[in-house]
Amino acid sequence: MIGLATMIAAHTRVGGDVSTDGDLVVEGRVDGSVRAGGQLTLGPAAVVTGAIEARDVRIAGRLDRGLRAEGVVHLLGTAEVHGDLEAARVVIDDGAVFEGQVRLVRPAQMTPRPQAQRTVSRTGTRTIPELATPGRRRAHRRPA
Repeated sequence: MIGLATMIAAHTRVGGDVSTDGDLVVEGRVDGSVRAGGQLTLGPAAVVTGAIEARDVRIAGRLDRGLRAEGVVHLLGTAEVHGDLEAARVVIDDGAVFEGQVRLVRPAQMTPRPQAQRTVSRTGTRTIPELATPGRRRAHRRPA
């Protein structure tokens, strides 16, 4: 059976954390953390203001926090990322803007995930932990 990705469409705004066991495509805005058990794709108009955790990540839009991936993080030429990356492999295309630190690790060496607090909001959704971003150095990559 072929699995389909969950999609947050353009012009859609989600206020809170998003979590799925499969693939996720974000074309709109998420004001919260995002966790995907599969591949996470941020389209060119996408904005995520919370931390990201997924197996593989492709970013063409904007991320305002850190991310961790077990596999590949690919920043496309239209990407703008302000936060630290932790992944087994990172690819940054010409034109991408990146401000943060990169930590390349094998999946077995990834730092343990922080324990999620079992808080429940009024809507009944559980929160997921965000990545810690202690004292980071800034690095800029700008188009030539």
